[in-house]
Amino acid sequence: MLSSWNIRKRRDHRHDLQSKKDALKKASQANLPIEGDIGKIVDGVSPRLDSITSRFLDANFTGEEVRLAVFAMNPIKAPGSDGLPAIFYQHYWELVGSSIVEACMNILNHGATVEGMNNTVICLIPKNQKLETMADFRPISLCNVIYKIIAKVITNRFRHALGGIISENQCAFIPGHLISDNTIVGFECIHRLKRRERKKGSMAIKLDMSKAFDRVEWHFLARMMEKLGFSSKWVGLIMRCISSVSYSVMINGELCGHISPTRGLRQGDPLSPLLFLICAEGGVLADYGRASGQVINFDKSAMCISPSFSVSAGQNLSSRVGIKLVECHESYLGLPCIVGKEILVKVVVQAPPSYAMSMFRLPKSLINEIHRLCDRFWWGGNEKKRKIHWCSWKHLCKEKCDGGLGFHNPETSNRAFLAKQCWRLLNNPNSLAGRVLKSCYYKVGSILEATKKSNDSYVWNSLIWGKGLLDTGVRCRVGDGKSITIWKDKWIPRPTTFKLTSPPKIDGNATVDQLISSSGGWNTHLIRDCYMDSYFGLIISEILNLKDKMGAVSFSCTSKTSNKVANNLALYALRSHKDTYWMEDYPLCLANIVEADKPD
Repeated sequence: MLSSWNIRKRRDHRHDLQSKKDALKKASQANLPIEGDIGKIVDGVSPRLDSITSRFLDANFTGEEVRLAVFAMNPIKAPGSDGLPAIFYQHYWELVGSSIVEACMNILNHGATVEGMNNTVICLIPKNQKLETMADFRPISLCNVIYKIIAKVITNRFRHALGGIISENQCAFIPGHLISDNTIVGFECIHRLKRRERKKGSMAIKLDMSKAFDRVEWHFLARMMEKLGFSSKWVGLIMRCISSVSYSVMINGELCGHISPTRGLRQGDPLSPLLFLICAEGGVLADYGRASGQVINFDKSAMCISPSFSVSAGQNLSSRVGIKLVECHESYLGLPCIVGKEILVKVVVQAPPSYAMSMFRLPKSLINEIHRLCDRFWWGGNEKKRKIHWCSWKHLCKEKCDGGLGFHNPETSNRAFLAKQCWRLLNNPNSLAGRVLKSCYYKVGSILEATKKSNDSYVWNSLIWGKGLLDTGVRCRVGDGKSITIWKDKWIPRPTTFKLTSPPKIDGNATVDQLISSSGGWNTHLIRDCYMDSYFGLIISEILNLKDKMGAVSFSCTSKTSNKVANNLALYALRSHKDTYWMEDYPLCLANIVEADKPD
């Protein structure tokens, strides 16, 4: 049925199957790179893997690792040619678990071949109605679930080793690295570039790699891993996984052809993102391209220049490099404004802007547009006909326990995301973005003491706006007390001021360490003499950590989910304390009917 619908809608493409197979085969096969080109890149790479991590990687895999990998998989993702999704193995684990573990152990620990279970189905998803060349299709790789289990077991170990190997400016796929760091640093670089007035000109180049995963050369990948310090056993296991792959193409519901590639990484393979990072540790441009197989997409690449760079010089450089000259890159992908009912409003409309919200303060006009689209779609209507809105959008944005539907207010969500970003910079000052922002805006102290000045970047002004929200709940945790002043700093565990409000009875600039006795505990006699009884219990309840010279900060909340905490804090000022009769246990459809009949 699905096949007949596809043929009816998209026409039967089996007659030109050979051209599609040839295009896929050409993309997955290539001439071997010249050894000299590889040597130019890898010779400059020094070993980074320590012996402890190497032994951890080379240790025998266990059945428990296999079980954890199985149950960590998405249960209903599309399977490969085996036809069995992960939910089958999860549901019947007691029956098939021992056989799965045995098969995986033979490959992971005993060097058995992967070829029998490494066939990949390529589904060609049409990008548009006019389908003439391979560029009009989006190829989706569907790996066998058994292979994905093996690859996920390897990936779970591999990921622990990459933190100390991959450069900090490679933010994707590495625990503790966030892509938002690169966005912030890139935006700051362009901001400085536009305002640089030195005699010596500057430029920035944005490079787009064409078919990056598909062009990875296996020989180059193996050499890079060896130079980084991975053992021959580990490199051999990885290469067995990626070099044993074969492809079949799904055309109108039928598997056609058999392709054996000589290069490339599959996008559906759990190993591929981590292996691509290994390749990216090589050099850049010409030598790197010849060695690794990577090719720059000059149509999507661009360069910009500083004001002190003459236009003629910029155009000359652009023609020599072969990259078009553009205005400074400050745009990001447009935010989609697709709408749906409650689930779609939350997931489709209000989720996509969250990435931009964590770095930029959205313009008021855009926030109003999101409000308008959500409001109109929820209540119905269009440009010509407006239906009755039974209660305000502000009311719908309240939590369900307060009588709303839990929609997000874009403005409060925006500020919450920016506050979360500030919290991360506060707790990770040595991150890439943290070091760049500190060198630009607050050379002394932390981001909590930073202020807004003229000529600051839009990113920084946005973060300062978010920091105002953070200030309402942050207080100092007492370390040795030497860096915290008694009356000026927030350190008392009492929301919302976190400060002493009684008149100072000792030096106003005194630090908390003066309240600590020589034995390492609180000086209760001094505290009782100097402060009101209401503060005595609060102060002595604070746990001392004299080994912490710098002290720390904490956020006064109970939830572990930072996004929800920040958003709830942003909504706190809007929340009404009226009695409500809302019941979260209602079925969603019934709850929405109750909401529609509720007085505003």
